[in-house]
Amino acid sequence: MLKFSFKTLALSCAMVALSIGGAQAEAVKFRITTENNANHVNTKFLQAFAEKVNAAAPGEIAVELFHSGQLYKGKDVPRALRQGSVEMAAVGTWQLGGVAPDIDLLFIPHFYGRGNQEMDGLVDGEVGKQMNGKLEASLESVVLGRWAGFGAGNSFGAKRKITSYADLEGAKMRIPGGLANTARYKALGAVPTVLPWPDTPLALQQGTVDGLLTTFETAASGKLWESGVTTAFEDNQYFGYFVPLVSKAFWSKASDKAKAALTDSWEAMVDQARADTAAAQAAARDTLAKNGVTITSPDPASLAAQRAKMVAGEAELVKEMGASADLYQKILKALP
Repeated sequence: MLKFSFKTLALSCAMVALSIGGAQAEAVKFRITTENNANHVNTKFLQAFAEKVNAAAPGEIAVELFHSGQLYKGKDVPRALRQGSVEMAAVGTWQLGGVAPDIDLLFIPHFYGRGNQEMDGLVDGEVGKQMNGKLEASLESVVLGRWAGFGAGNSFGAKRKITSYADLEGAKMRIPGGLANTARYKALGAVPTVLPWPDTPLALQQGTVDGLLTTFETAASGKLWESGVTTAFEDNQYFGYFVPLVSKAFWSKASDKAKAALTDSWEAMVDQARADTAAAQAAARDTLAKNGVTITSPDPASLAAQRAKMVAGEAELVKEMGASADLYQKILKALP
């Protein structure tokens, strides 16, 4: 009888051990999607983030990054998050106005020519908190933490050299879309032209457009000098961020340990991410210059004067965008 009891106990212990081992082996799958390529500064940051989370909660969560749009293109990410088809994405602010119009307030003329220091203060404070609430409701997602900076969008010229405000007069400028982008360029006398990114290099080569709105990093990684880009007018049209969004379908079921690993790892890394993207933009600027792109910066007085002209119709633009009038007023009070 005693011998049977010991055998039964040993068998039970073995089954428990196997059960525990199996549970540890069944780490929850967590996929991050980005349409940026493997060499993009944001992709490198997300890969480092994935590794940090996996190290913080081994056996609890298994994070894997899918870059280059392997899972979803940028335009399809909001739907994928809502449906829980992917666990996380770091989505560019320029892609979010369609699902949360308040985000487009970051592109209004009042922000034209401003640096990331002013922008960081806004998005890290009450303005950003209110925007996060709208994003979470619209995308059925959780904003994981502070936004990772990306950089300023500037005006680039191809067949038409763009080195001054006068050069923008009548220039056909490729934009990704957006009412605010359209309004800014119209105020500068340019002709905003919406084109998908894959079609842009050929359009530059053929002269379908005279130039485009993009960042130094994107222009350099795309080797746009090979598509005819010869000049860059560093006018800081806007400053972009990547917003870390986690699907509520995952978050509602995740363990406290997994949630802590995600939030703590992001917070520990986001300041470095902002520094790294700033460094990457500076390096990309140098790369463009080395490949024959002439870079000109407007003087602060001219830039401020252009911004003052732009804001005249801004209140009407905010209405057209469907953004919050109250949040718009908060932004105006926060900016000099």
